[in-house]
Amino acid sequence: MALDRNQFLLVAGAIAAATTTMASKSYPDEGAPEQDQVGACDGPTGQTGHAKYCPIAEGRRKGCLDWSSCSDSGLKAASELRYYDCLAASPPNACFVEGAISARQRCSDQVVRNACADPLAAATCQRAARNCARNSGTLALCTQYVAPLTSAGRDSFTSCMIEGCSDFQQTFKRCIAYTQ
Repeated sequence: MALDRNQFLLVAGAIAAATTTMASKSYPDEGAPEQDQVGACDGPTGQTGHAKYCPIAEGRRKGCLDWSSCSDSGLKAASELRYYDCLAASPPNACFVEGAISARQRCSDQVVRNACADPLAAATCQRAARNCARNSGTLALCTQYVAPLTSAGRDSFTSCMIEGCSDFQQTFKRCIAYTQ
């Protein structure tokens, strides 16, 4: 199976993210889900990033986390906390990097790697793919990125995907809001 450029960049980003460490919080094994009281993966319970970091006053930031990040992420509690911890620990000059893995990409890759499996993710992705003629065989990738989403997050994703599917890859990236 040949990978197109976007699929290659996503895979390369995941590999690069696996080799990057975080400064603010150490995880037992960066490539494996965090072991905690919730279980072996980041689930829907626990403290959220909103509870820990938001609200942030407009114009203020902590690392790559700023007031605009405090809108509804659509992520389950533990996934949101991991994402916000990662953004807060990232240096501001790494937030958006042209031609390289940005902190936002690295943090979203950590969320995907550590999210609990969600049986509803596959159905959400199948529905989106059914509505998009050019789905480029990204169902498995979609399922991984949808797994950390709450029910409201999955609904937003599905609505966004149905609105426009001229380029499935680009629409997918736009509709998975937490990767922005």
